[in-house]
Amino acid sequence: VMDDLVERLKKLDAAATPGPWDIDSEYDDDALYSGGGGCGRGFKNFFIGAEVRGKWATLFDSVNADEKLIEEDYDEDGKSSWDAIGRANAALIVALRNEALPLITQLTAERDAALAHAERLAGAIETAPHHPTGD
Repeated sequence: VMDDLVERLKKLDAAATPGPWDIDSEYDDDALYSGGGGCGRGFKNFFIGAEVRGKWATLFDSVNADEKLIEEDYDEDGKSSWDAIGRANAALIVALRNEALPLITQLTAERDAALAHAERLAGAIETAPHHPTGD
């Protein structure tokens, strides 16, 4: 199962935009939201992108996502608001894109090395001379 997963991920990786991917955001002044007993205007949407042919290219964004959770924070600079689900989804996708395949590939190689070592040990045990113990 693991080998099939690794091969599938390698094929998907080869077909996708090369990494690393990164997250960016943009404030949409006209975006409306409601919740928590009130309404608001303007929040950050999140984008996934990568450098393609020497410049930033947006690959995906949370602008048109149906699932959003707008969070707000107030400080001395005023109010900031953002799509928390969009940010979390973007962070997950980028982490998986940049880190999962190399980690899975490394773990698979370590597993294969451990299995090969175990087979060598088993072979050595089978071919080792057996000395009966005296009673």
